[in-house]
Amino acid sequence: MKWIKRKLNNMSFRKKMLLFIFVISFIPLLTMGVFSYVVFRKNLVEREQSNMRDYMSQAVLGMENKIDIYNNLSDYIAYNQTISNVIGYKYDSSQYTSSFEVYKQLRDFVDPLISGVKYFNQDMEALTLYVDSDIVKHDSTITTLNEAEDAEWKKKLSANQDNGIYWFVEPENSKVYLVRNMPLLAQLESEGYLYIEVEYESIFDMFSKMESGQYGVVIYDEDGEEIYSFNSFETDKYILDSDVLYEGIKSNDDTIRNNYKIKDNNRRFTVVKEVTKEGWTAVIYKPDAVINMSIRALVSVVIGVSLVCIILSSLIATIVSGRFVNTIEKMTDNMKEVEAGIYEVKIHSDSKDEVGSLIRGFGNMVNRINTLINEVYKGKLFQKEAEMKALQAQINPHFLYNSLSLINWKAIEAKQPDISRITLLLSKFYRTSLNKGKNITSIKDEISNIQSYIDIQLMMHDNGFDVEYDIDHDIMEYSIPNLLLQPIVENAIDHGIDMNTERRGRLQVSGKLINGEDIEIKISDNGVGMSEETAQQMLTASSKGYGVKNVNERIKHFYGDEYGITVNSAEGEGTEIIILIPAMNM
Repeated sequence: MKWIKRKLNNMSFRKKMLLFIFVISFIPLLTMGVFSYVVFRKNLVEREQSNMRDYMSQAVLGMENKIDIYNNLSDYIAYNQTISNVIGYKYDSSQYTSSFEVYKQLRDFVDPLISGVKYFNQDMEALTLYVDSDIVKHDSTITTLNEAEDAEWKKKLSANQDNGIYWFVEPENSKVYLVRNMPLLAQLESEGYLYIEVEYESIFDMFSKMESGQYGVVIYDEDGEEIYSFNSFETDKYILDSDVLYEGIKSNDDTIRNNYKIKDNNRRFTVVKEVTKEGWTAVIYKPDAVINMSIRALVSVVIGVSLVCIILSSLIATIVSGRFVNTIEKMTDNMKEVEAGIYEVKIHSDSKDEVGSLIRGFGNMVNRINTLINEVYKGKLFQKEAEMKALQAQINPHFLYNSLSLINWKAIEAKQPDISRITLLLSKFYRTSLNKGKNITSIKDEISNIQSYIDIQLMMHDNGFDVEYDIDHDIMEYSIPNLLLQPIVENAIDHGIDMNTERRGRLQVSGKLINGEDIEIKISDNGVGMSEETAQQMLTASSKGYGVKNVNERIKHFYGDEYGITVNSAEGEGTEIIILIPAMNM
């Protein structure tokens, strides 16, 4: 004890605190870890067993529901008087005078019923009526009993002679089907059977979709023959021998939803079974080794959490020992930065002591200084910038229009009509583009804007392409965002018509009202076109200028995601841009 006391006296306060926290943390953590492992392991195993029972019940219920659907469907067909009347009578002079009359009855009455049944049951593989009447074989729906003479199901039904429904499964052929007598045919002194084949996987698909992790499923018929199996194991080492599994569940007399422990080659499996209404035995099994993986993960978590808690305790001791000194040093550094003009608070404290109050007071002071700077200095700066932009918006358009007007008069005096015309077009283009600083204009003015632009382009191209306009007069007074069409037209000329050297270029602009609510404007060219992938990228890829993507985003910003641009293009044929906006008045 003296040695321990001497060692403790020689330790620094920081080390004493670390040792104390470690001791008082380790013992409770160890006790809690052992207790948690025992309790959690028990709960985990019970939960896994309960989950297996629930998964099996749900899967069996899903399978039985599908079987019930086809049982009810077979009742509907077997007890259908119309079908029995058509296929049951021997046709002679009193009933049918020819095979064609029988065919008409089949076509008009039986085929629609059978087609409707198949349409609403897509997983039905086949539906066949076997009859002993004089009826001629009709497609795959109706045939004679002779074709089923050697079938096992025919022998079973002939032996029982009842109205029951019998299900047969041939796993080697992946076939599952039901058969039954046609009871109404007996009243007509005839014999017949209904055969319905269902897709094998669709009947048992619930067993392959259970959320049970790694598991195996086996289904046996009433004779103990395996009719379906499935496993989701990553390796074959966990698969339970089917004979061992069947013998294990048959030798146990407990209730059908109990858990069993079956051993196979020194491996233990947790097993849950359930007997279906058809007399089949459905079994789900999971190796104990797989269940224990979760338990081992739990142990790792408990150990990891304990280590983290011990490390955190040590860190807390270190932090607490130097808390006050470290905090004051950080605040001093922060104050020096404020003196240098960096108004940013880098230290905060929720402590209620004097140091905490000092830190919060310093932070409030710096925040207030920042607020004053933003309100006074930056506010005045933004105001000056706004005034300058407003002044430029007033001066530049007038200066531009006056300059263009002067050029126009000079061109007229010099008898240069081309220069005069292009000057007037340019003046008109910029006047409609600037639109007195407004973001919304009429479709009439927007069309006028692009007409001026296109006329300028025609002069620059020596009238090297044709232009067609087809604008519905009814849409002219509706509103549209300013400068929406010009980037599209420019793109069609620069990247469509100019790139095509094989034929004369053609630019088409059309607009119309659709559905009485929306406006559709199309701009198309017969240029080089593009692939479908490139066309889609036009609406997503960024560009250096104001392109199609920007126009599309602008439309969606104004009107919502249901409006925007659609691009249709084909390589070597041209491109069509469709703009959809709502019909809104100015």
